Amino acid sequence: MKLEEKIIHLLTQRKEIVSIAESCTGGLLGQRLTSISGASKVFGFGVISYSRQAKQKLLNISPSLIKKHGEVSQQTAQAMAQGIQRLSQSDYALSVTGIAGPTGGTAQKPVGTVCFSLISQKGRHIKNKTLHFSGSRSQIRRKASTAIFKILVQALTKRRTS
Repeated sequence: MKLEEKIIHLLTQRKEIVSIAESCTGGLLGQRLTSISGASKVFGFGVISYSRQAKQKLLNISPSLIKKHGEVSQQTAQAMAQGIQRLSQSDYALSVTGIAGPTGGTAQKPVGTVCFSLISQKGRHIKNKTLHFSGSRSQIRRKASTAIFKILVQALTKRRTS
């Protein structure tokens, strides 16, 4: 079973909803989920907040937070997840922001740096993570989408057995 199928299955069983705020993946998370029949029952909102302006206007992220930590940071990823959760009131909110390349990297944040956040309803933090991927732009985007989906499956599976 593909990850996206597992997510749809688990959320359907629980009658729960997920929403997503994406940056570097540019809609890939939403595309992967909506390619599965039944996704409309469990996928609430999807926002592609690619630009700084979109992050600020759509997700209500403070310009000072972005200035202090950068668009690619765990702090910004968490603020993105909190923003989409406020908008959607979903059971789970995912976010991803990163540098897919081939340009845009720095010594501190090289190409392939991707930050994720997963929070639950009412903003309870579940996980923030930063990973570093190699490969082409499309490979980095695909690896990032798979990584955040694995984080969500782990959270859903853990909750299921708790």
